[in-house]
Amino acid sequence: MKINYQKYHEEMVKELQKIIQIKTVLDTPVENGPFGLGNKQCLEYVLHLCQRLGFKTKNLDGYCGYAEVGEGKEIFGIIVHLDVVPEGEGWDYPPYEGRIVNDRMYGRGTWDDKGPAMVSIYAIKALMDAGFKFNKRVRIIFGCNEETGSLCVEHYIKTEGQITYGYTPDADFPVIYGEKTINNLTIQGKESNQGDLQLVSIHAGEAFNAVISKANFVLKDLNNVNATIEQLKKILQELDIEYIIDSHDTTILLTVIGKAAHGSLPMLGKNAASYGIFALNKLGINNSFIQWYAKYIALEYNGKSLNCYAQDEYGDIAVNVGIVKYEKDQSFVGMNCRLPFNTDSNKVLNAMKETLKDENVSVKLEYDSKGFLMDKNGPMIQAMMKAYQQVTKDYETQPMCIAGGTYARHFHNCVGFGASLPFSPEENIHSANERIQLKNLDILLEIYVEAIQKLLNEVHFE
Repeated sequence: MKINYQKYHEEMVKELQKIIQIKTVLDTPVENGPFGLGNKQCLEYVLHLCQRLGFKTKNLDGYCGYAEVGEGKEIFGIIVHLDVVPEGEGWDYPPYEGRIVNDRMYGRGTWDDKGPAMVSIYAIKALMDAGFKFNKRVRIIFGCNEETGSLCVEHYIKTEGQITYGYTPDADFPVIYGEKTINNLTIQGKESNQGDLQLVSIHAGEAFNAVISKANFVLKDLNNVNATIEQLKKILQELDIEYIIDSHDTTILLTVIGKAAHGSLPMLGKNAASYGIFALNKLGINNSFIQWYAKYIALEYNGKSLNCYAQDEYGDIAVNVGIVKYEKDQSFVGMNCRLPFNTDSNKVLNAMKETLKDENVSVKLEYDSKGFLMDKNGPMIQAMMKAYQQVTKDYETQPMCIAGGTYARHFHNCVGFGASLPFSPEENIHSANERIQLKNLDILLEIYVEAIQKLLNEVHFE
């Protein structure tokens, strides 16, 4: 089937700019817009575009919507999202303009995930124009809450049921055939302070799944503030961690500056809270929270001292501390774990409970999202690999199992398939100056057109 991919380039670019210009961060709910006005407007715009291009469309109460072509019992799904993370600071160009500079479009969502969403629309459009026979129903499902909870796809499944199989273009090429189980756990306790040097408060972190980059500590020293500060400086310098220390009368203000990283890869960061607590324990502060944290968590990110360590062929467990709070002798630790397939959230929870049973704390499982593992040699994964290799000529990069999570874990027989290309790692996803090379839109379009044909004709699920 011969398709002129360049024919769709200009229109894809123009329509992508239009939806970049609609700010779709989570916002105050409006009528038929549970995730805010921007998400409502963007969803409505995209569904109207799809309708104009020849799709049947349906808006599911503003949570999400879909565009459909084809007939049959089986539903092949392409699940994308229109919401974005907040823009943050440090942009060279306005984050909601879609400005094009040196063949790159800049804007929040250009890669994650509005760009791939737009390519998905035109991949189906290209097949429609070429007269391809859709032997199954093909649905592009547009979510509006992927970045902040995925309530959108929960609503989809509740109202529409499951798809038969499909993919989400919200990951990496060539194929993500497995995702590890992800959970959030909390540890809370009533702590005790003794001695002249006391811990007053800790405020550190905002999200379970992010390495803490800055931690603020307040101490009260009734003995010798200057001597304590000098000793603390020496310990922090030995730990090779940045810090700021100030004092006022008997109060010591300590800020520890670490290195941010995603919670799925905590070993790539430096947890500011953990370094600060480790330093205070070496200082000899007599506080029960500091002592048990330094004993059982310390600077680890694999849960060994918590006795929940696990490992399989896909790697070690990742245990990230994302939130630490201490106020009025009440402690709170929020943790995010990515699990090997030979363990589960209940095993991890019970191991932590047993380890901390004498520490006057409670351990709770707050969130549990089970992972999946598909056969990387099965027909579905192989069809995607062939399409990717056919277009890119990249025969080296292999299918992956990741510690991250996508929409794929919510749907039957679903995997991550692009859109990040291994030879073009400059998207700045979730960072300032998020961008897409416009030539990559054409590469993605061709990969997805080839893959959709193979997946519809060569892959079948009972």
